[in-house]
Amino acid sequence: MKTLVVYSTKHGATGSCARKIAAVLGAEAFDLGNGKKPPDLSLFDSVVIGTAIYMGKGMPAALHFCEANLAALAEKRLGLFVCGLRETDAEKELAAAFPAPLAQRARVKSFLGGSIDYPSLGLREKLVTRAIMGKTESFSTITGTRIKDFAEKVRAA
Repeated sequence: MKTLVVYSTKHGATGSCARKIAAVLGAEAFDLGNGKKPPDLSLFDSVVIGTAIYMGKGMPAALHFCEANLAALAEKRLGLFVCGLRETDAEKELAAAFPAPLAQRARVKSFLGGSIDYPSLGLREKLVTRAIMGKTESFSTITGTRIKDFAEKVRAA
């Protein structure tokens, strides 16, 4: 079974997760934000789609990919994941990040956690992070166990 992992990342955490998922699955990983055309979906049995959640929304490139490929994705074994910082809103963020038809038929869905690389943030992002989260340094809630568990569920689905 051939699997494609596509993702859209804001600061790199989602990309890191996607590449690790792809490594566990022996799959190809593709960054939707790289400006290139995604691989032909007809070549894959399964597709995993991941997006960062930024300011409460999924990344536009991931949403565009999903909407542009709804028919092709409906024929695939599908896994969805999001990376974000508000774990208490995990279900809501998963539902909002992907078109409803895909979210409903996905065999595996997961919130993998999030991370902040504080030095790489712009001034506005630092101010928001400090005001909302009370954080002024880098941190991560993403674990290798979460990534591996998700990948294994995708493999078994």
